[in-house]
Amino acid sequence: MKTGSSIAISVILIQCLISCSDRCEPETFLIPEGYHGQVMIVYNQKKGKPKKYEGSRRVYEIPENGILFTAFPNEEGIIDQEYYFITDSGKRKKICGNEIFYDQKSNEQKDAVSIYHPAQVGNYPDYYGRGEVHFQQFFVGKPSEMDSVYLPKNNEKFHAPLNSVNM
Repeated sequence: MKTGSSIAISVILIQCLISCSDRCEPETFLIPEGYHGQVMIVYNQKKGKPKKYEGSRRVYEIPENGILFTAFPNEEGIIDQEYYFITDSGKRKKICGNEIFYDQKSNEQKDAVSIYHPAQVGNYPDYYGRGEVHFQQFFVGKPSEMDSVYLPKNNEKFHAPLNSVNM
């Protein structure tokens, strides 16, 4: 009896270790300095931005409209993501991810620029029946800006370029 439970526990532990080893390639997001709004990365695009690495890290250079079509395939697993504002001269400034800032004296939420809702992934059917379009999205900016960004009129404007996916 004891041997049977030891084997069962060993099998479960091995399965847990295997499932935890699914790591995505580390990712670096370079966002134009001063950009606030939604960011979307659309994967597996034949005519998308070519793959670019810095060491072992994928590099995503986000364009001014916030939507990047990339040749990189989508991945699933444990993530390692870094976010930077980048100036025209190439200087980087790290953006804190998914943090809510509070004033220590008043305990009120600060309206700080950060990355919110990182690593939201999804897919939808391609309009031309060629398969699924895989994407990742997040928001960069202040909490006070999020509501207006997600209004239907702004959301439609942001998503209009997605009709040009090129699988």
